Amino acid sequence: MGLFWGNDDIKPKQQQQEQQQAAQSKKEDKRLEPLYVLSQGGGAAAGTEFGFLFRDMYAGVRANNNMIADMYDMMKQLIKENEEMRSRLESLEKQAQQNGNPPLERAV
Repeated sequence: MGLFWGNDDIKPKQQQQEQQQAAQSKKEDKRLEPLYVLSQGGGAAAGTEFGFLFRDMYAGVRANNNMIADMYDMMKQLIKENEEMRSRLESLEKQAQQNGNPPLERAV
């Protein structure tokens, strides 16, 4: 009968599965967890929107700081490689001067 008239049992099952998946995704997202604010009078739970915004902002700042730290490490590595290449170039120039053959005479 489901072939011609449809199967009404499938729609509620699909809706339940979608609701369960949505609930699981909310549980997995740590930004949606309750945020507790402490003060001198005690603690209170902040709203979910505030907790989400605060944690989302914190995640953005953390990603930015990680990117800056990676760039700093990369710059340190580039400086080190630049110093090595500069010393190698100087040693090659000294070696060329000791040989006494200018590059043009070698080419001819």
